[in-house]
Amino acid sequence: MVGRAEPIIYVTTCDTEFPKRVISNLPFINLTANSENGVILLGSKGGLLSNLRFSGMNLTCRRWANYPGGLVDYRPGCQDVVNHGAAGIIMEYIEGFDRG
Repeated sequence: MVGRAEPIIYVTTCDTEFPKRVISNLPFINLTANSENGVILLGSKGGLLSNLRFSGMNLTCRRWANYPGGLVDYRPGCQDVVNHGAAGIIMEYIEGFDRG
């Protein structure tokens, strides 16, 4: 199975080697990018994402590939390729999100 256009930012705690991982206090500041997918922030039942900060972002999501849409590639991580509508930011198991 092929991927489905890598996101601009992909942060996950889904990992079979370190299932209790916590990622916190992570800033994303003054980024400009173009991509077919936006931002994927995937915590998990065993690993939380907390206090992520996005500031001064200019992210453009647009399609240019000839592959059909409607799928998001969660690999490596908790799942495989998942049916999902288009979204600028996909978030699961996260607390303390600041879009300042």
